[in-house]
Amino acid sequence: AENLQAAIDGETYEFSVMYPEFITTAEGEGNTTVVRAFTFANEAEKVHAELYGKALANLDNNGSADYYLCTICGHIHEGSAPEVCPICNAKASAYDKFD
Repeated sequence: AENLQAAIDGETYEFSVMYPEFITTAEGEGNTTVVRAFTFANEAEKVHAELYGKALANLDNNGSADYYLCTICGHIHEGSAPEVCPICNAKASAYDKFD
């Protein structure tokens, strides 16, 4: 539980403070490629925090789920790979299953 809470706190810091600052800096420099990369990462961190929160809430349950990682932007999806990534629009084939 302590490790999951630390992970939630870390992910929350990343999407609420760290990446927004990075995005602002990249925008100021006119670097659209970096803005895009940091925006994808920021959105993925939100999903990571949500999944850690879900794991923490269900810590005493012994159930398991399949998780799929978008190899383009880092989005993680529970259950099965989505047809289209909600962050970067990659197709399901861009997802790798992990346990």
